[in-house]
Amino acid sequence: MKKVIIALLIIAIVAVLCALAYFAFLAPAPQTGMPPLAPADHAQRFETGGADYCYTCHGNGDAGNPQDKDSKALPENHYVDGSYDNKALDPGRMMCNTCHAVTPGGEAAE
Repeated sequence: MKKVIIALLIIAIVAVLCALAYFAFLAPAPQTGMPPLAPADHAQRFETGGADYCYTCHGNGDAGNPQDKDSKALPENHYVDGSYDNKALDPGRMMCNTCHAVTPGGEAAE
């Protein structure tokens, strides 16, 4: 009887180890290249002025790229034809808050 219990314990341990190894390979890889979150003080800014409001600081304009020196510039792929030179936002990128949610009570992600 003792041998049966030991054999069952060994089988159970092996099964648990196999399950852990199996799920470790199926776990999703960490996300890279995720859009940064907006800081908490940006709450309601998009709702107030849309993409134009975001572009005022983060876009490529007459004041530079970005226009506000303390802001992070929009990536080049956010512009029509994928070029900073165009200075026009790609229409598919006009809903900034879809990807750049506001961090509740926190700082922006880097």
